[in-house]
Amino acid sequence: NENFLYNRMVPILTKVQDYLTKEEDSRKAVEYLQQELPFLTSKLRLEAQDIVKNADVRIEELEKRKDGKYFITTGFRELDNALMGWQRGEDLVTVMGRTNEGKSWCLLKFLEAAWSAGYRVGLYSGEMSGIQVGFRFDTIYNNFSNTILTKGSQDIEAYREYVKGLKEKNSFFVITPEDMGGNCTVTKLEAFIQKYKLDIVGVDQYSLMDDETFKPGQPLRVK
Repeated sequence: NENFLYNRMVPILTKVQDYLTKEEDSRKAVEYLQQELPFLTSKLRLEAQDIVKNADVRIEELEKRKDGKYFITTGFRELDNALMGWQRGEDLVTVMGRTNEGKSWCLLKFLEAAWSAGYRVGLYSGEMSGIQVGFRFDTIYNNFSNTILTKGSQDIEAYREYVKGLKEKNSFFVITPEDMGGNCTVTKLEAFIQKYKLDIVGVDQYSLMDDETFKPGQPLRVK
């Protein structure tokens, strides 16, 4: 159904674009689009939920939530008070900010908090290597100075003891573009989530992912 709609929509949108750019006739573009929309709309697969007749599913959901693991802590008390944490299977959270203002640190803090709470955690790191992410994790989790770790002047024996104890904890998975064959796509990210059965995944950052559905000749805004 997705492929069918896509194949029918592309020529329609191309013709609309021609009206707008080549003929500079917005009225024709609108009229043509209105003419084609009913057919496209009729092909949509729509399945509504009857929240009255099927209210029993909410009883099942309440039973699932009794274990207290529906919300994943954010790692910040103020956020947990306001949001109750991240809702499993529901929340898509985007952190926006200028360069070097701490977005990656915040993301890693979110994930470290989930990891500390026993969840299976994954991170796609588009810029930093696994080693760099690991050093930042050490800073957040065990208060090592990130500057000292980066410079290589950390007391090796103290760090060795820390790593020995760390290996007894649950896993924290990091994947980079190199691990994905040079680029990250939604399909590869889904495969990463499924393979490691992740409860929560961080993406650092969206702009470093590739759109596998993008086709040559399409406007860049589509990508």
